[in-house]
Amino acid sequence: MRKIYYNGKVYTNEGFHEAFIVNENLIEEIGSSDSLLKKGIFDEKIDLNKQTVLPGFNDSHLHLFLYGKSLKCASLNSAKSIEDLILIGKNYLEKHPDTDVLIGEGYNQENFTDKKMPTRYDLDQISNSIPIIYSRICGHIITVNSKVLEIAKITKDIKVPGGGIEKDENGNPSGNLTENAHRLIKELFPLYGVDESKKIIDEGVDYALRNGVTSVQTNDIDLNNLDYLVKAYSLIALEEKIRICHQVTLGNTSNYLRIKRNFISTPFNRLGPLKIFLDGSLGARTAALNDGYIADTSNFGVMCYTQNEIDALVKAANENEVSLVFHAIGDRAIADLLRAFEKTNKEGNPLRHGIIHLQITTNDILQEMAKKDICALVQPAFLNTDMEIIEKRVSEKLINSSYAYKTMVKTLKTSFGTDLPVEDINPFKGIYLAITRRNFQKTKIYNNDQFITVKEAIDAYTIGGSYMSFEEDKKGMLKKDYLADFIIIDKDIFTIDYEEIKDIRVIATYVDGKKVFDSKN
Repeated sequence: MRKIYYNGKVYTNEGFHEAFIVNENLIEEIGSSDSLLKKGIFDEKIDLNKQTVLPGFNDSHLHLFLYGKSLKCASLNSAKSIEDLILIGKNYLEKHPDTDVLIGEGYNQENFTDKKMPTRYDLDQISNSIPIIYSRICGHIITVNSKVLEIAKITKDIKVPGGGIEKDENGNPSGNLTENAHRLIKELFPLYGVDESKKIIDEGVDYALRNGVTSVQTNDIDLNNLDYLVKAYSLIALEEKIRICHQVTLGNTSNYLRIKRNFISTPFNRLGPLKIFLDGSLGARTAALNDGYIADTSNFGVMCYTQNEIDALVKAANENEVSLVFHAIGDRAIADLLRAFEKTNKEGNPLRHGIIHLQITTNDILQEMAKKDICALVQPAFLNTDMEIIEKRVSEKLINSSYAYKTMVKTLKTSFGTDLPVEDINPFKGIYLAITRRNFQKTKIYNNDQFITVKEAIDAYTIGGSYMSFEEDKKGMLKKDYLADFIIIDKDIFTIDYEEIKDIRVIATYVDGKKVFDSKN
């Protein structure tokens, strides 16, 4: 099939054109409407009616499977108090009386008037006869009821390296578990079959396509779900609707290499880097900070690995040519990682090791990353919530050097994502935040010296993501001989008022030259 799209505003990274030709799954040529309409016979001619065309977005870090699973859980996002959390749980059990384990996701204590974390005693008011597991929106703190503590045999004497079991005023477990302590209750989470997993992932795929995301780098596969999730994603790939690259949480390079031997990568289902968690989250006060939290100076966050362990991870990865991406939010976690890179990355960064989130940074950290060519996989959507809490977490000096997107796009290989379901997958919300540095309520602006341009934000969401999956030579731009992954949007993002950008809607999404989403249907 040879098609021409004409009479539009087509963004090519280097400028704008009116038209482009798609031959099968590739872009054949880009130029003016008049010149391209003369280029032979077409199976179809599509009038763009002056609408704007962008490359398909590439979200460089999210969780498609977790998003789909979150739709099956009790949603806690709307809770404004601990009383709300209790009521949501009771209502859920009333509607689902056969529930064996109540799982709720998405609470944020920063939305509560008193900012207090829930405890097991609060969840016991919902039920003390079935296990209840509530996750904070970041996923780095889990609150459980007394039944969970009983089943998992969690007592005040248990210690977990790289994790925490919070204690109440009497020294007993409060029900709040952080980081590696989550492993103590992993047996209580449901396991899924291949078919059910595919249905769950389908929810995430459809949502991505509605938002113009044609490629995802999803972090779902781990040692617990490996058997069924790899098969489910293989079935998704057969539909050729979205390009998937996996960031896999397998613990070490040995496990990764074992899985790699049997993983068949295709253009729609690729094995990407090994993902390692170094610390927690800022909202949960578990991100690892060199100077601790200003309201709790004895709390330095949680490091999931020692320096020696990080050194060994990086060394083994380099020796076995395994790409690594590290979850690292706090300046201590990032600094420890850079020390490991200093010891073992002697000649640049050919494996494209990267840091996911990269929120609390110093100028020295960013300069060191640039020197070592370490990639940045960041989520501008975090700005909306984090600018409300950062003054309660870190010093003014750190505030001034953090979430430094302008510095990143100017000096680092930078890609944008959303961490779905932590934040909404909608790229236009992230673009709005990156270029305005203003929250959605328009009550705060954060470090206005770190504004970036619309073009820079789009490129980070397209070219940047393609670089992270080693595909920058075939996608991420509308260019001759590149894959025909593109979207048509309802407003001209380059000329409208910035306030309108977050409300842009996708009219159609195309992958491999085929329409995979149409807003009219």
